[in-house]
Amino acid sequence: MLAVIVPLVSKFDDTDKQTQTLFQAMVDQSNADNVTISDQISTLFSLLSQTLALQQHNNAALSATVQVLQQGLVTFTATLNFAMASVREVLDGLGIQAS
Repeated sequence: MLAVIVPLVSKFDDTDKQTQTLFQAMVDQSNADNVTISDQISTLFSLLSQTLALQQHNNAALSATVQVLQQGLVTFTATLNFAMASVREVLDGLGIQAS
């Protein structure tokens, strides 16, 4: 019986050592992958933060542009109204009816 058990225990010990070595290699690779993934997530976070900052800057610039355009439109409308009123006055002064 001992002749059967000793080789089995020896085979188990060899298999256990191989398994521990492979398992440790897997753990080491997993840790290395975690570092890589962590670095990639940090890079992505940085890029997203910069994109958000640029988007906020662009929104502010767009808002300022819209305000300038609105002011220009108000000025243009006032200029047209003044021109139309001036034309009506000139036509009235000449005795011509404006249509």
